[in-house]
Amino acid sequence: MKLSVAKVGVLIWVFIYGGLLILAVGLALREVHGLLAGSVSIGGLAVAAVGIVLIWYRTRMLRSASPPAADSSVHPR
Repeated sequence: MKLSVAKVGVLIWVFIYGGLLILAVGLALREVHGLLAGSVSIGGLAVAAVGIVLIWYRTRMLRSASPPAADSSVHPR
């Protein structure tokens, strides 16, 4: 499956914000059920970590897609 840079950008935000939301639910469950709260919190952190890995993946996509920029500090004479 070939993903475009824009789709990866959307997935990044979905995973990061979704993971943080799941983490918040896990923290809210601490008073009700400790084991369930820990499991949900770890799951939320894992989802957010996938978003962070996708940030790295997107930078690799952008680096391989764009040609090297010319050095603007050197002016030909």
